[in-house]
Amino acid sequence: MNFNNKEILNLFLSSLNIRMIETALANEYFKQEIRTPIHLSIGQEISASSICNLLGKKDYIISHHRSHGHYLAKGGSITKFFSELYGKKNGCSNGNGGSMHLIDLSKNFLGSTAIVSNSIPVGAGFAYSLKLKNKKNRICIFVGDAGTEEGVFYETLNFVSLKKLPVIFYCENNRYSVNSHLNKRRNNKVEIFNIAKSFNIKSFKLKDSDPIKFYSKLKTILKTYLNQPLFIEVLTNRFCEHTGPKINYKLVGSNKKDTLTILKNYLLRKKILDEKKLVKIHKNIENKIIKSLEFAKNSPNPDYKKFLKIYS
Repeated sequence: MNFNNKEILNLFLSSLNIRMIETALANEYFKQEIRTPIHLSIGQEISASSICNLLGKKDYIISHHRSHGHYLAKGGSITKFFSELYGKKNGCSNGNGGSMHLIDLSKNFLGSTAIVSNSIPVGAGFAYSLKLKNKKNRICIFVGDAGTEEGVFYETLNFVSLKKLPVIFYCENNRYSVNSHLNKRRNNKVEIFNIAKSFNIKSFKLKDSDPIKFYSKLKTILKTYLNQPLFIEVLTNRFCEHTGPKINYKLVGSNKKDTLTILKNYLLRKKILDEKKLVKIHKNIENKIIKSLEFAKNSPNPDYKKFLKIYS
């Protein structure tokens, strides 16, 4: 194995943190106090945590509309996260962005965007600036399967390949665009990672259904192929509807197991974790969530007059 117990425990803690925060957010959203659309990544936590845990602290990431897991996995603040969703001044985007426009430059989280595929060329442009400045940092561009169906995806693959930019295209393929399955949108003989491969970009297809094997393979890829463009397609599953907090049982399906539960059972079986410690971990995260929600709700609103003056 090319990992240790501490790495796997950290992967679980990061993923559990995302799951519990988004579950709490789903419950809060029903109260209709958060007036911004949300795109939850419940079910995809292992994918987000694995790549963010394996990237270096100086590496950058840029995300899309389903960005909560990426922001939190990169070390984003729970307090700033909830404050942003409530549109408060203390939010990570000063209350002006909401769920789909998170940003935290202190964590090298360049931001997220509501426009499908928009993170792709923006991330490539930033990577080009890194290369021009002779920086060694890499940038991970998160993209969904639907994002690979826009023309800018192909244009950016060509540019990144041509300039040999330090880009990791990380495609979380949950197979659905809203409720439309991939097979209804793309010829089922055309695989996404092979498209990237045709641009002479080293490309891989992984599954997060076995979290341990997935993490191990991902770690090997990132350590082996340095200083060159990469494309990594990850087959994963989201459990919630496209927008909003409701579980979509059509998406979950009886054959799609919860990878977070699989990872938890592995840790318990290997005695890396025990039930007593697990209860304590849950309680600590719950307390942080309660305090962060309370702080967010009691925080001041942004100075809208100042905002309007800037953009008028």
